[in-house]
Amino acid sequence: RSKVPFYVCPGTSTWMSLIGRHDTGFANLIAAAKAGLRHGAIGYLNTVTAFLGAIIAGTGINYGIILLARYFEERRQGVGVNEALETAMQYTFVGTLSASLNTAVAFGIFMLAEVKSFSQFGFMGALGVLACWAASYTLLPALVVLSERVWPSVKPGAAGTPLLVDRLSMGWLGWPLKHHASVLIVFTAMAALALIL
Repeated sequence: RSKVPFYVCPGTSTWMSLIGRHDTGFANLIAAAKAGLRHGAIGYLNTVTAFLGAIIAGTGINYGIILLARYFEERRQGVGVNEALETAMQYTFVGTLSASLNTAVAFGIFMLAEVKSFSQFGFMGALGVLACWAASYTLLPALVVLSERVWPSVKPGAAGTPLLVDRLSMGWLGWPLKHHASVLIVFTAMAALALIL
């Protein structure tokens, strides 16, 4: 009646549950879709749509991390900002582009799904991953140049500074390497428990 555009956002009855309550969840989804059609909803959102931003950001951040890791390797060798960025972009461009295209295709396969939420997920996921890659090679370098003016990553004349990983002590992080069988048993038991529950 108010003419305000709205989406239908049904609950899926999966809270406090490892595997969800499928009967109740499907009933909620169907009832909400029918109500949305009856009252003129402009779209349909569900938990797949809600988590899409986190999935895209979590997947898309890898390209920037790889670029920055290569950049900081150059900087720690005393290379200047612009030259370090050029080297980092040159040597990571093809690998990250192919990774983003592969991921976009994998997400894009969902566009063939008959279920609307999955087809939307496929479109937004593919487009989002490619946008993250593009931002890694346009926006990120510009931000790096600006940040280096305020907070230089390497002090002048500090060539040969060891990488961060060289300065870290393994400490408790080495435990899984020494006790890999125990770690495998614990995670296998947790997976079996999740399947049972």
